[in-house]
Amino acid sequence: FVRDFVEFYSSVEEDLTAYCNCHWLTFAAGKCAHVCREGDACPFGDHASVPYETDRSAFDTDDLMDLKPNMHTVVARYVKPRTKSAGTSYALKMYPEGNKITHFVTHTWEEDFGDFVWTLQTALSPDDVVWVCSFALNQNADIKQAISGELLDSPFAVA
Repeated sequence: FVRDFVEFYSSVEEDLTAYCNCHWLTFAAGKCAHVCREGDACPFGDHASVPYETDRSAFDTDDLMDLKPNMHTVVARYVKPRTKSAGTSYALKMYPEGNKITHFVTHTWEEDFGDFVWTLQTALSPDDVVWVCSFALNQNADIKQAISGELLDSPFAVA
């Protein structure tokens, strides 16, 4: 439901903003990591299981980018930790019986998550049931496996 995205964003907005302000993003050494701007004094503890580094001196300044409050960050910091133990998607964790989808929503992973939610609110009604891959697919599973095979059998086509 659109209202669920609004409620979700309201519940994480403050933490998301603070977290992004305290971290850089790097793809150094072929993997993504959040780098703490405050080093060992980072106020975010275990980082909700997001890969992180506290020693920023280990990275070339050119490799450090501002961490954005986008879908990548939301999935890594909030969706994955909240669904890992259940072994399912965020949507199915909330609605185990599923819902009849009224709108298939595509998005860019780089878009500000707040803008994404605002667009949903502006374009749709609170009771519209939306299918958004980052919330409809199990983000802790092997996504490549979930979308491999016949195109018409993929979760995107089935939705």
